Amino acid sequence: MKKIETELDNRSSDVDMRNIEVITALASDYTSLFYLNLKTEEVFMYSMNASVASKYEAYFTTCNFEEAKKAYAERDIYPDDREEYYKNLKTSYIRKRLRKENSYSLVYRMIVGEGCEYCEVKIIRIMEGDSPKAAVVAYSNVDKRVRNDQERMEQLQTALHHAETDNLTGLLNRGGGEIKARRLIDSEASGLFVLFDIDGFKGINDRYGHQTGDAALEKVAAAIKTSMRSDDLCIRFGGDEFVICVEGITERNLADEIIGRLFREISSIGIEGMPAPITISVGATLFPASEGDNFESIYSRVDKAMYKAKKTPNNSVIFCC
Repeated sequence: MKKIETELDNRSSDVDMRNIEVITALASDYTSLFYLNLKTEEVFMYSMNASVASKYEAYFTTCNFEEAKKAYAERDIYPDDREEYYKNLKTSYIRKRLRKENSYSLVYRMIVGEGCEYCEVKIIRIMEGDSPKAAVVAYSNVDKRVRNDQERMEQLQTALHHAETDNLTGLLNRGGGEIKARRLIDSEASGLFVLFDIDGFKGINDRYGHQTGDAALEKVAAAIKTSMRSDDLCIRFGGDEFVICVEGITERNLADEIIGRLFREISSIGIEGMPAPITISVGATLFPASEGDNFESIYSRVDKAMYKAKKTPNNSVIFCC
């Protein structure tokens, strides 16, 4: 591998001044730059930042591109990222990508002591007529940028989680839960929709106090989580009313099993200072029941079914179509 300056001294027809000006404009943003001739597969090292030159310059100057890539990857790239690195730096792959794109990049992890830092390699095409004749291979350390992006994403995800979560029970709140349920139903998925509330919840608050009422809500929420899969939609819809939306349930017997499991978990709830057991009244349906079935129509029919179930309280369910 030769430096580009050497090739220029030999008046290379491949590395012209216009291309060098393009590469020079990038030099301050990258720790090292290489020029890859896509026709001959020759590679020239153009520049290497002083911070990395002591570690890599001599090796890259004396090795060919394939040997240098392999040595660098095996020594310094995080093992789980090596396969993707090899793929993106394969010459045939570079040619294929640059026929359609001006550039592409890969972020990978470089081993640093016991940890790692994020680095980026960017491949930028240099055209000759209608096809790429060469590529600039540019490396940079993007650890600070990636970690800042990750931190911002975590902050956004935390904020979104808080915005969608009921503070008392840890279930989805009505705002976040209804949006997710609507998306699921509108996607033309099939499933089970369950609506229930706690029998005599107002009496629990009046007789035992609001602290006991809150404990009942928390225990019911825990029973829901235990009964359902982690990706099922479990929503505190307001007050003592809960909604469960289970995707992929198309048969009544499976729906009955799920509701039966919920009843068993609810029946096992015990609250200190409250001798009466907690029971619920349930309205349930499979969706879609007909073409055009939507959140409003589903909620309307399970709400009516739930109030019918209240006529025979103590863990009763009315299943509607």
